[in-house]
Amino acid sequence: MPDSNQLLISGFSTRAAAWSAVRAGLNPILFDQCRDLDFPSQALVSADTNAFWNQIPEDIPFLPTGGWENRLEQLQFIAAKRPLLGNSAEIIQRIRNPVILQLVLETGSHTSLAVRSSSNSTGRPGYDSNGSRRWIRKPLANTGGFGIHLISDDDETLPLDGYYDQEFITGPVYSAQFFSPIKPELHQAEFLGITKQLTGCMELPDNPFAYTGTIASVRSINEPDQKVWSSHNMTTELREIGSRLAGVFHLQGVWGFDFKIKEQRPAVIEVNPRYTAALEILELVHQTAFLKLFQASDTAEKFPCLTPDYISTPAIGKAFLFATASLQLPDDWDWRPVIEQLGGSTMEYTAWETPQLSDMPRGGMTFSRGDPICTVWATGDSIQNCEEKLLERKRTVQSCIKNSKWAS
Repeated sequence: MPDSNQLLISGFSTRAAAWSAVRAGLNPILFDQCRDLDFPSQALVSADTNAFWNQIPEDIPFLPTGGWENRLEQLQFIAAKRPLLGNSAEIIQRIRNPVILQLVLETGSHTSLAVRSSSNSTGRPGYDSNGSRRWIRKPLANTGGFGIHLISDDDETLPLDGYYDQEFITGPVYSAQFFSPIKPELHQAEFLGITKQLTGCMELPDNPFAYTGTIASVRSINEPDQKVWSSHNMTTELREIGSRLAGVFHLQGVWGFDFKIKEQRPAVIEVNPRYTAALEILELVHQTAFLKLFQASDTAEKFPCLTPDYISTPAIGKAFLFATASLQLPDDWDWRPVIEQLGGSTMEYTAWETPQLSDMPRGGMTFSRGDPICTVWATGDSIQNCEEKLLERKRTVQSCIKNSKWAS
């Protein structure tokens, strides 16, 4: 990483990445259209304009976040002008190809989810030859799980260009997070941890596969997800998958992959080859600044895995609240009464605190049905307890907004 304490950040999850940068002792420079109220005080925030881009010295490195996998030409242009703390457009294009990814996993003897597209398909989309396989149809430019739907039993059409079908299995979605050194000769993967991904919610009945939050835990005692969090074999295979992906695709920086459990083994759904929204949860649970890994010469300097004795909160989670109808916040909208309803006293929080709310929009913002409004946080004694609290706290925030005179 260049000798600079500044970091340029753009994409979805800029608020999360900004706080990760602060935990690592960096000063973030952000491009964010929403200009929410809870960015770090030391962050320089601007709308994404060419004029502002041109003002940023070219030696300041760039950390891409969510959505840049769909802006590869622009990413390639940026990488030609400044240091990139992440993967090149070429690497992202390859690893986001579901057919190539499946082949790499299968040749590495890892469990995978079958995929098919208009150029790589046999038989009916809904089932395999013996009628036992279900499929979901996904856009190749998918971000956040939107636009994904199950294939109906009588649908015999093949996916159009820009879409593909992936084998569907039931069960929770998890995410494994990694770091790979920014060195072309080091194709390694430092395993950072596992999170449980929340998908679908009551506010999004038409998007059951949408990413709606993350929960992480330092332990799994008496957890329904115990076999994922504590199984030595599971963790070992996750590390092996990470190492294979890093080696084959030459991954760099922080990245992660989503997976489900298939026949008691992890089956990769997709790879997110950049900073993910799940990373900040792991940082808070383990009280570890993972972006400091960029400043290390290699991965020999391990981060300590903190035990529950050092952590006051076994589980931390966040869930996104979406608008159920059109609404507009007034110019003088104040989030403090909402935070007080959640048990807090102030909108401000430090880098190592679990907030009551985050991604809080300014007054005057308008929302259509299905738009994200803010992020609700909770802590709990377990993954299940934390998830229950998130649902309860989301209802509290919904009630505050619904009962206000400004909801339309």
